[in-house]
Amino acid sequence: MPDFTINCAGFTSARSSGVYEMSEDKGRRRAPRLRKAAEEAILTQRDRDRGTATIYDLLRNDTVVNWAFGKFLDYTTVQYFAAKTGDAGFDDALEEAFRDWSDAHNCDVAKRNDFDNLIRIFGGSIALDGDAALLKIEGGKLQGIETDRIRATGSGENIPAGSVNGVLIDPDTGAATGYLLFNRGPGGRNYTFNRVLSPEDLIFRGNFIRFDQVRGIPMLAPSVNTFQDVRETDEYQRIKAKNHALLGIAVTSSAGSGLNDTFAPLGVGGESGNGGDGDAAALGVYPVYDLEAATKLELEEGDAVNLLESHTPSTEYQSFNDSLIRRGLLIFGLAFSFYDSRSSSYSAMKQDRAEFKFFIQRFMRMNMRVRYEVTDWVLPQIVRDYGLNWSGAGKIRYEWLPQAEPWLEEDREVGATIERIAGGLSSVEDEVKRRGGDCYDVARKTARYQDYIRKAKIVYSIGNPGGNLFNSDTLNASTQPAANQETNGENSNANEN
Repeated sequence: MPDFTINCAGFTSARSSGVYEMSEDKGRRRAPRLRKAAEEAILTQRDRDRGTATIYDLLRNDTVVNWAFGKFLDYTTVQYFAAKTGDAGFDDALEEAFRDWSDAHNCDVAKRNDFDNLIRIFGGSIALDGDAALLKIEGGKLQGIETDRIRATGSGENIPAGSVNGVLIDPDTGAATGYLLFNRGPGGRNYTFNRVLSPEDLIFRGNFIRFDQVRGIPMLAPSVNTFQDVRETDEYQRIKAKNHALLGIAVTSSAGSGLNDTFAPLGVGGESGNGGDGDAAALGVYPVYDLEAATKLELEEGDAVNLLESHTPSTEYQSFNDSLIRRGLLIFGLAFSFYDSRSSSYSAMKQDRAEFKFFIQRFMRMNMRVRYEVTDWVLPQIVRDYGLNWSGAGKIRYEWLPQAEPWLEEDREVGATIERIAGGLSSVEDEVKRRGGDCYDVARKTARYQDYIRKAKIVYSIGNPGGNLFNSDTLNASTQPAANQETNGENSNANEN
């Protein structure tokens, strides 16, 4: 048997433990957990209600959480619809019809949120509640359901038994067979059973980390305590800073009042406060100095006050607070440069955004697939209701384009884009898509613009070295005959003369 021995200067030899120390209780930290359990057994309905209530309270009152959450949704829930049938006229008509259906009065049964905001709230619910739901209603309408209303406990009759936190499960496959929907009680509190929703009618997604998981876990769960610490310590520091701002001025003298017969308080005696018409008898009760936010202290003889010199908030606290914010932002995949870019270079910010884009892929695809599911469901009705004439066979092709990447240094990034296309490392279609656009839409708009230029008989040239060149002679072909005719006429007149 080989002897696994570690020899370090200053330390005695120690034999390898031969165990996974994560499962050993040595009394130096919190004891290891005894067993692995289902997530629904750990995050019970009671714990879920309390946890999500705390998360929403943070969102309401903490500016950092609110900003980080909004930034995360900006990148993961914003997408753009683009028709891809190849029929330019039909594509334009379909995109216009879809934009009209996306209006709140057409797609939301409550007539409150347009389609983009429904998806934004849907994605936000996954982050805050752990899962989200959209109910498909006949007539091409959607109803958003806050998932605390999908539960197993509440009042009412005929509540099905045996659900897992409100989800009925097929015992053989583990697939959901129904979702228990509850209504909110009077005043928005408590829950009353309504009905069981069919999985075919409900779009349900969650933040799942295990195969056996039935309900999603709030994405913010690991950062709740961190953000609470930031908020509370920041509030204490602000209170401390306000107390330090209340400056007290201690004036001491042998009289104990801080004043004597020669120097009267401001506003007593002569105009200058030194003598004048005032004397000791006229001084009487001294008025308080008007120092606005400051405080004048009347001290007894021999008493003194030593004011604390304020360095609030201290640099140590600010560094600690920043470290907490850094850790909290990790749950969104946000680098600290998103929050404070003052000390970041261009290359560092580019790298931070590249890492962030990798991080959000899973959530972005999840929300995009919801858009595809809704679109597949509602598109036939849109074509029918808006009287669109689709002459092609088979499925109507379309695409949801992701949120555009922001420009950091546009000149430098445009140059790099042109070089990627010229070097065969990318295509115009992919590069335009990265910026949230559709190259075919750009081409159609360019064609309309060039057609206008021809009809207006404007001499015009478009070109960029290394890019696509449009010949001005071709672009302005309709203007050439007239120009040539005028030139020929001038030459003829010259010959006659």
